[in-house]
Amino acid sequence: MRPELLACAVVAWAACSGAPAIPAPAGSRAQYAALEARTVRIVTACADGPGWGSGVVLRAGLVATAAHVTQPACRMTIRGNPAVVLAIDEAADIAILRATSPYVWQPLSLGPAVYRGQLVTVVGYPMRSKTGRAELSVSPGYVTTTYSDRIQVSAPGYFGGSGGPAFNDAGELVGLFVAIDALQGFGMAAVPIDGGYYLTPAGRVFELAAGL
Repeated sequence: MRPELLACAVVAWAACSGAPAIPAPAGSRAQYAALEARTVRIVTACADGPGWGSGVVLRAGLVATAAHVTQPACRMTIRGNPAVVLAIDEAADIAILRATSPYVWQPLSLGPAVYRGQLVTVVGYPMRSKTGRAELSVSPGYVTTTYSDRIQVSAPGYFGGSGGPAFNDAGELVGLFVAIDALQGFGMAAVPIDGGYYLTPAGRVFELAAGL
């Protein structure tokens, strides 16, 4: 579904349910097409079966994702090309991958610190229950709470969407979708905790990628 149609569907649902309406994401169609193009599906091949997650191209050859998407004994590919882990921060549940790409990417911009009530857009490849396939999804939502090490948002995230980017209305990266388990911390289950979903702030991502 096109981003603008998805946003309209979300607004319509909110109006019918009595929930506060979420406005359509700001930005041109070209801008959102560029953000979608930067969002990649990471396919893993492991001994216990295949899997996948999401990621975002920071600059040529570098992709950021959630650390729990990567597994030491698994082979990873991005758009059919092999990917390897260059750096990992288990505490923040983020990782930087090296992957070859035919595209020449301009460096992705780091957005300023977010604030409560700010509109953000989370992009990723969650599994669709009807088709059983990973399909590109664009989910607008609000920042509900900010912490020193994570950001809570109302935009939903599902299995396969871990590692997907969150953008502000200027197309800047503000966070990376990570799964948090209420008992064990980052990187365990792609389910909402305390009524929301969580991002690792983009500043942590850029710090990990610095110098690579």
